[in-house]
Amino acid sequence: MPVKVALLGCGTVGSDVVRLLHEQAADLTARIGAPLELAGVAVRRLGRDRGDLPLDPALLTTDPLGLIKRDDVDVVVEVVGGIEPARTWLLEALRGGKSVVTANKALLAEDGATLHRAAAEFGADPPTSRVSTRRPRRRSSPRSRSTRASPPPTSTARGSPRSPRPTWPVPRRWAAPSSCSASPRVPPVL
Repeated sequence: MPVKVALLGCGTVGSDVVRLLHEQAADLTARIGAPLELAGVAVRRLGRDRGDLPLDPALLTTDPLGLIKRDDVDVVVEVVGGIEPARTWLLEALRGGKSVVTANKALLAEDGATLHRAAAEFGADPPTSRVSTRRPRRRSSPRSRSTRASPPPTSTARGSPRSPRPTWPVPRRWAAPSSCSASPRVPPVL
């Protein structure tokens, strides 16, 4: 029995979700144990040209709440962004006992606790986000570990001159030590 997915939004991110569901169908089926199938896609404009997107136009709808409330939907994927109406849609999905996946970090940061409480109250899986909220790791190189400030570049990537160096005080950790000479050696205490 396939897992039916309702997709809210078909912009840049939503289009890639549709593409990935189509291109990686076999891999996703192997991982999940059941095929993933689009139940519908909520969009703002039905007549918009979607190019070569592997999507049946009959799946498009301008009624996201109607799509969320359908009995055949198992998972709701929200890629609309913003706080409202995304919060209302996700709460409605959780009230219906549906699993929710979102790429909406702003909503999770502002109202994630409410979404988790709704999931617990209505017996749905808590909202998950496949978008990492951690800062990306920096590469470990001697230059990135340096604590001294490096001089600013003389030009930007486009070759235009850069504005003069800022005049604010340099943080203490970047400043050179007050005395560069070695401290006198203190004899050990016996």
